[in-house]
Amino acid sequence: MVSPILISLAALSSIACFITTLMALRAVSEFYKKLRDMEELYLNNLDELYELREARHNSI
Repeated sequence: MVSPILISLAALSSIACFITTLMALRAVSEFYKKLRDMEELYLNNLDELYELREARHNSI
């Protein structure tokens, strides 16, 4: 027969593993959100650069 203490420890270990997994998934989700934000900022800056280049070319 398995000791109730061992069962409790196994249950706590499973809960801790589940919580750790959720925290890791949240961190990955936040990382990808920041990555998407950086990509959007980069593309906006690229658009502005092309507009400035086109304006300079048209003024010549």
